[in-house]
Amino acid sequence: MRVSFGLKVAIAIAFVSLLASTVAIVYFYLLIESNVWAEMSRRLRDIGKTGVALITAEQREDLIRLDRMLAERQAGVDESFLAEIEDGGYAEPIPEEDAAKLGQTREFLEVAQILRLIKAGTLKESIYPEPLDQLLNRPDQKATLKYAYLLAPIKESPDFQVVRFLGDADYEEIDMNGNGKIDDDEEGVPPGLLYRISDQPEMLRAFREGVVTNTLEPTPDAWGVWYSGMVPIKDANGKVIAVLGVDMDVNSELNLLKKFRWAAATSLIIIFFATLISAYLIARFLANPILKLREAAEKVQDRDFSVQVRVRGGDELGQLADGFNAMVREIRIYSDQMEDLVAERTARLEESLRQVQELKDRQDGDYYLSTLLTNPLFKNRNKSENVSTEFLLRQKKQFQFKKWKAELGGDLCVSGNIRFNGSRWIMFFNGDAMGKSMQGAGGALVMGSLINSIMVRSSANDRDLKIPPRQWMTETYSEIQRIFETFDGSMFVSGVLGIIEESTGKMFYLNAEHPHTVLFR
Repeated sequence: MRVSFGLKVAIAIAFVSLLASTVAIVYFYLLIESNVWAEMSRRLRDIGKTGVALITAEQREDLIRLDRMLAERQAGVDESFLAEIEDGGYAEPIPEEDAAKLGQTREFLEVAQILRLIKAGTLKESIYPEPLDQLLNRPDQKATLKYAYLLAPIKESPDFQVVRFLGDADYEEIDMNGNGKIDDDEEGVPPGLLYRISDQPEMLRAFREGVVTNTLEPTPDAWGVWYSGMVPIKDANGKVIAVLGVDMDVNSELNLLKKFRWAAATSLIIIFFATLISAYLIARFLANPILKLREAAEKVQDRDFSVQVRVRGGDELGQLADGFNAMVREIRIYSDQMEDLVAERTARLEESLRQVQELKDRQDGDYYLSTLLTNPLFKNRNKSENVSTEFLLRQKKQFQFKKWKAELGGDLCVSGNIRFNGSRWIMFFNGDAMGKSMQGAGGALVMGSLINSIMVRSSANDRDLKIPPRQWMTETYSEIQRIFETFDGSMFVSGVLGIIEESTGKMFYLNAEHPHTVLFR
């Protein structure tokens, strides 16, 4: 399927615009999110600190007494009981009848009023200072806070993993939304309820360090998902006796980030399609001269050299049209003279090809002659029945001279047998001469001649050398080095030279800057 130039331009511009808009909107969203979260966190902390500041010394003593009464009424609280409470979950250690009685004590009711006053301070309208009921939590009240509660440490959990509810502003079960049933967030919180905060690091900080803090991200628990602030309540000695928790529902009307996300996504979709349509119309207008050039090029392809393109304007497209017209005129002139030019150029190419072929034949002859000189030197002359040697040579240059196929290069392999003090040894050499083709073959020829000469001298007529094998290796290396020094650096050979004792497998070898040898066992 062919896609028009105008549509391609439109899609490209639309995607660039979408990318730029996305980057900008994401940047502003992250900026707004950071500022909104910082402001919400500050407000939660300020509300909590204000509430704690209003709790008098006498009321703090009441909190201590209430905590003591709750601890006395609970039953069966041990390590196994606490371990069964899940993260963010709760358990009721006080029998329902005892919890109901504790809920009518002066200390508990006073705590509930304190917490309701803290919530009332976040209502849309101010209230008269009178005993408050739980109905101030109705949706139409539009309170900033969803929950206000007091938590206290318990001796059974010295690391504060599990804490106790001293009181909650919403300890009664009331159908606030009028749907005829008690939803999860409408369940009451009875006195003494145990609550696990293991997965709430900021709440743990408030207990352990006694600092005012807040959650760093929305935190789920058994009642919902919240932004929470935590303010420790201390006695006269600075000991934390309880922590005031204030929760803001992440789904409240105060959380505008979700609405902003939807608005941003809708804006991006509108921007994309508006840009796509606009860019397509503009691209069609700009592409009209290009379409004319394309049609003219198709006519030239059909050998119609009389075509001319007329584009108004002196911009780049107009200059392109003028250049196209000039090119067509030149093609028309060349077309008229093409046959003569082709014949002349063909003759020149054939002559050049003939000369090149002659040179190649000569060169291949030189290559073939070199292989006739070098191949006899690269022989596997090892006759041992216990230690075998095999060669695999693939030279860099492969060529054919007349009917013969051959290879030429600087790689060489040589093996043979030698005796030291009555012991039979196998000599092997693998090397590579510097350079390609002829240059490498020259080095290989010299090296092959040297190795074969040394072997003939050392092993002719089953000669038994009366020197140590190590000495022979040293003398051989020195002799090869002296010969190559006479070339004044114009010829180099890397290689591995070694000897293996046939009876024991002992081996001496040296490596002259050659790739490491692989031993096959």
